[in-house]
Amino acid sequence: MEQVCSRRITRSGGAAKSRKWQTITIADDERQRLLESYRVTRCDILRHGEWTSLDTVPSEPVLVICSANPDGRRASVAENIQHDSHLLRALIALSLRPIRARGRGPESVEEGWIIPHQPERSLALIRNFSQLAGIIISDRWRTILWTDGIETRLDDDCCTAPEVPTIPPGEQTNAGAQTLP
Repeated sequence: MEQVCSRRITRSGGAAKSRKWQTITIADDERQRLLESYRVTRCDILRHGEWTSLDTVPSEPVLVICSANPDGRRASVAENIQHDSHLLRALIALSLRPIRARGRGPESVEEGWIIPHQPERSLALIRNFSQLAGIIISDRWRTILWTDGIETRLDDDCCTAPEVPTIPPGEQTNAGAQTLP
């Protein structure tokens, strides 16, 4: 059985002047392949210019989102850098303070951003940046938020620490993105 998803397409440069919906289909075997990949994916964060494992978890849920390889199709490095730049600008325009993150999985390493999770906003961002899914991390579990709005909980022991490190005011990189101490 295939899952059908609706996705709003926006033009580059932030707010869209013309919006339309495109239907995306995720085959069950592709969803299962991605689920197995997400199950073993681990998140790193950028601290003082160095990547370190996300060894503490937030007290409030966060979304890990990237904009690489839209619609699950491989894009060039230059295209993915451009997509990432658009996503960062959109997150800053929403008055968010994104934290640089990367996901390390069996198939790839993709850089993205950690932001506070709000269900409607998270789903809208996933759809607007043509991602098949994003990862929600809380102090209890990780959940995959698919572009069709379905959430799949990942049962694992990735979340063991009780709190996330605080970010000192003004500690920012990448034009508004934060880095943890």
